[in-house]
Amino acid sequence: MEQRKAAERAAAEEEERRAIIERRKAAARAAAEEEERRTANERRKAAERAAAAEEEKRAAIERHAREQEALKAAAEHAEQERREAALREREEEEMKRFEERRRLQQKRLEEQARRAVEERKQAQLRQQQQEEELRRVRQRQEREEEERRAQEARIREQNDRMTEMFQARERNTQTSSNMPKRVADAWESYEERWRQLALHASSGGMPLTFATIPWPTLAPPSGPEGITRNSVSSFLLSQWAPTQKSKRDRLRDALRKWHPDQFESRYLLWVPEGEERDYVKVGVGNVARSLNELWAAENSNGTL
Repeated sequence: MEQRKAAERAAAEEEERRAIIERRKAAARAAAEEEERRTANERRKAAERAAAAEEEKRAAIERHAREQEALKAAAEHAEQERREAALREREEEEMKRFEERRRLQQKRLEEQARRAVEERKQAQLRQQQQEEELRRVRQRQEREEEERRAQEARIREQNDRMTEMFQARERNTQTSSNMPKRVADAWESYEERWRQLALHASSGGMPLTFATIPWPTLAPPSGPEGITRNSVSSFLLSQWAPTQKSKRDRLRDALRKWHPDQFESRYLLWVPEGEERDYVKVGVGNVARSLNELWAAENSNGTL
């Protein structure tokens, strides 16, 4: 009996302990649920505060943006007004400059018109002076041409007389038995020296002086003044010349050899510059002039 009662008490105590445990668990769950509700409430309030803060921040940003837009619009308006004012100022300044340029241009046109009138007067005067000067020049040229023709006629006449005298003297001297050999030797030397000159010309040139040039004269001239129409004629057209060519052919060959442009382009560069080259140029000119005179005499008279 006692054991059963003890068991019942133990069961009752166990039931009480379990009830206490259940109550504690229920209280703990209620506390946890309350804590969870409180925490959730605090989180909700924090979220609401954060949302409110974010909204306030966004509103502040929008206000700042509107203020910036307003400031920008005001600045743009001020800049636009400044630009318009500057444009009006430039337009006014440009108008002033345009008026000044127009005034200066009008003044220049008037000055140009005045100068044009003056220049026309001066041009007419210069034209009159030029026509007068041209008339005087023509008169002077006509006088000079008449004097030149007269002088040429005198020179031709003098050359003809000298040629006749020289030919007469040559006929007298050529009766000597030594003259044919002298002419033949001179021709042989002349042609050999020309062959050497042509040979050296084809191989690069050679030093030349007045004395080494094969002049068409019986005796080597001491200077350009020794080369005359008569000295060239007595050598080139001598009746004892050892050649079968006619006098006309001899003249034609010599004209080709002694043409100043051809001679200077082929041989003059070999002559030392300075007085020596000047002597050679004068000598070549004397030869060419003598040959032209002899050729002209041949064409006009038919004889030399």
